[in-house]
Amino acid sequence: GCITIMVQIKRARGALRTFAFVTATVAVTSALSQTPKPKEKVLPERDVRSMLVGNTVSLEGPNGKTEVEYYSPDRTTRRFDPNGQLLSGTWRWDQGGGMCFTYESSSQENCWTYRWSNKKLQAISNAGTVLKIAMISPGDEQFKTAHAKLQQGRDDRQKVEQRAVNITGEHK
Repeated sequence: GCITIMVQIKRARGALRTFAFVTATVAVTSALSQTPKPKEKVLPERDVRSMLVGNTVSLEGPNGKTEVEYYSPDRTTRRFDPNGQLLSGTWRWDQGGGMCFTYESSSQENCWTYRWSNKKLQAISNAGTVLKIAMISPGDEQFKTAHAKLQQGRDDRQKVEQRAVNITGEHK
């Protein structure tokens, strides 16, 4: 669509003229930002399959938290959620070319489609959540590495907590 905004500032002086110009600029910027953008095309199943299946994928949420997931060719999946919890489940192809996931912790199925947006691959849930695919690594080695690092982090936290209990106990 075309947006036409006409502004006449000839008779205003000084601060009033500046205010009128700023107001007009804000109006134009606001109108342009609300102009609908062409819808990004959802990737077909064959493209999604070649990029994701058999690989480990790092997904970044809108809050900046990262999830790591491995999509096995046997249609099983293992995932670390943003809190570091390991979840196992299954996946299937959706009729629209997306992937649908069900995890052991929940019977609810979540389906995702994939698209390129600003040269970045995104996953979009059926609920409208958008995740940025930050990295795709071949196989499940990266997933195993993430699992080992997460476990090491838990072990380190437990040592720190145990040390804090011992220190606190000595001061009583």
